[in-house]
Amino acid sequence: MIKIYDCLLEFRGVFVLLLGRHAITPFYLSTIILLLSTFLIYIQYIIQDGASSDQTVKIAESFVQAFAEKEIPFRIISQKDQGIYDAMNKARQEAQGEWILYMNAGDFFANGKILSLVSKNECLEMADIVYGDVIRRDKDMYLYIKARTLETMRLGMPFCHQSSFTRRKLLNLFPFSLQYRICSDYRFYLQMYHEGKKFVYLPMAIAIYDINGISSDARANRKERLKILEKMPVRDEEAIQRVKGWLEQDTRKKFMHEHFWRFIPKKIRQKRRSYLRKKAGWKTKEEFFG
Repeated sequence: MIKIYDCLLEFRGVFVLLLGRHAITPFYLSTIILLLSTFLIYIQYIIQDGASSDQTVKIAESFVQAFAEKEIPFRIISQKDQGIYDAMNKARQEAQGEWILYMNAGDFFANGKILSLVSKNECLEMADIVYGDVIRRDKDMYLYIKARTLETMRLGMPFCHQSSFTRRKLLNLFPFSLQYRICSDYRFYLQMYHEGKKFVYLPMAIAIYDINGISSDARANRKERLKILEKMPVRDEEAIQRVKGWLEQDTRKKFMHEHFWRFIPKKIRQKRRSYLRKKAGWKTKEEFFG
């Protein structure tokens, strides 16, 4: 598979690591362009490519001059890796700032002032991890998701990594495990929660992220979460049983799809999906942003 992992930004001591698993796409390019047009003070930007054989590196190199004009240090690194979490660990090794935030190619900050607002917040002094809300994007539809309480960490991520800032020293001490393909970030934050690290919530949307990534497979996500919970030093039997129950529900849903829903006319299924999404609060770009 052609892979690209991008990058590293420093913004007043905050590094943002942008990650992707495919060749450069319009959304990937828009992420780079947005960064060029948004940030006005010192940042560092690094693209770490997974030794791709297409035009990825060449296209990335076309931005060298644009970064130079902004006086932004810009590097392109191309090397093989063992998956997304290996790439995240490698990219983190390039960081020198105090805070790190991971984003995927195609994701955006909720607005151009986010890093400035966070970097000026007094809560940074006492926090180990700072997190906020997120806006989900699926093509041209958007949904605001408020971070859940930390008590729900025992069942799953109460926030997404795109909306959380973590002290670099913690990520250096506890690199992402390569045992997991989807939920290694959950394992890291769950471990930090059990060790009593200080989490601070900011009531604002930090990022807009595309839900069609590697973690969009809910069943695969829950299977990995179950493995993580079963291996944690602090075993939470109630949480384990809850996740097992959700997996059983997934099995029933899969059965319904294979033996019922797929025989329903496509137009009816689309209308039902549209109705359920509107009921859940999804809005078009025009409706969401006004």
